[in-house]
This record gives sequence, C-alpha cells and structure tokens, in this order.
Amino acid sequence: MSQLYKKKTQKYYCFRVPYGIIFACQCRPQEGYIRKYYNMPLFSKTLSSLSLVILVLALSGCSEPRPDGMPPLHPVSLTFTQEGEPLEGATVALFSQDDPDFQWAVGGSTDRNGVAVLKTHGTYTGAPEGRYIITVRKFVREGELQTMDNPGAPPPRDYNLVDEQFANRNNSTLVVEIKRGNRYEPFDLGPAVKELLRAPGM
Repeated sequence: MSQLYKKKTQKYYCFRVPYGIIFACQCRPQEGYIRKYYNMPLFSKTLSSLSLVILVLALSGCSEPRPDGMPPLHPVSLTFTQEGEPLEGATVALFSQDDPDFQWAVGGSTDRNGVAVLKTHGTYTGAPEGRYIITVRKFVREGELQTMDNPGAPPPRDYNLVDEQFANRNNSTLVVEIKRGNRYEPFDLGPAVKELLRAPGM
C-alpha cells in the first residue's frame, strides 16, 4: 500500500492511499480531513460500481436458463461395481419406463469410485422423477494405428468390458426409480468381460 500519512486517533490508525481514498478506515472522524476524504464522490462511485459487478456475476451464475418444459430435477448419484470392485470409466444412460416419448437425455460417467453423477442433457445436474431402465457401456481400444514409421502394425481393436446385456435397453435388468429423497443401492454388473466388438456386417 502506498502510504501518504498515518495518523493515530483515540483507538485506531487510518491510512490514506492514492486518489484520496481512506482505505480500511475504522477510526472516528474527529479530524476534518477524515470526513472529507471518506465522503469523496470517487470513493462512492468506486464502491457502487464494484457492488454492481458482484451482483451481476452472482446473478449470471445462478440463473442459467433451462429448456422450455424441463421438469424438476433431483440430484442422483448411482454406484456401479464389477465383481465387487468400482467400475471406472463407464458410460451410463437412463431410459424412461413411464413415458415412451420422454425427450430428456439422462446419464453420466463413472469415476474411480464407480459413482456416476447424473445430468440431464449433459448440462443440468440431476434427473427428472420417474422409473428408468439403465444401460452401462465401457470400451477399450488396443493396438496402434498404422503410420509411416509402423506400416505393418495390426489394426487397433475395440473391446467391450461390460456384459453385453447391460448395454442394450431391451435386455438390461438394471432399473431405478428416481424420486426426491430416495437412496440408491449399488448396481453390480457381474464378472469382468473382454469381448471383441465387430463392425456391422462382419
């Protein structure tokens, strides 16, 4: 802080910084110059502008518009395991059992603890109330792409690491009912698998 003077009153020190503003002044305005500088228009305008900026930033962070017709969302975290261990890096999707014309995409990805925090349309945290079928997918690619330096490399192959029944909404046995205040038990996806994915027509 650039200090031009420091003057002690009965209880506190007051500092004057450039532009004639009293900074962090808690002293009693017994001397005239303290009252004069504290009430300068520049100080008032600066404080008002700062308050306006803070208010605008706060409102912009809390008023994200939602699509028309979006129902209320409930925070949901679902846990997935495989052979009793957390399933990391899986893609989770939910499909409504109540409404065949349900238009809200609900899903998430599992973290290292096997927990997927659900979002709607990938942006809005939470999911609408209702009953859902759950699908879970996890893939891995092995092998290297052919390059000028490695023209003879075998083509990369993709493998499915979750039982195929859980990847299809028509076969999945995973169901959940989302409602306010519900607690959700972990879903175990059985033994680990590694199934080669084949291109259509192969």
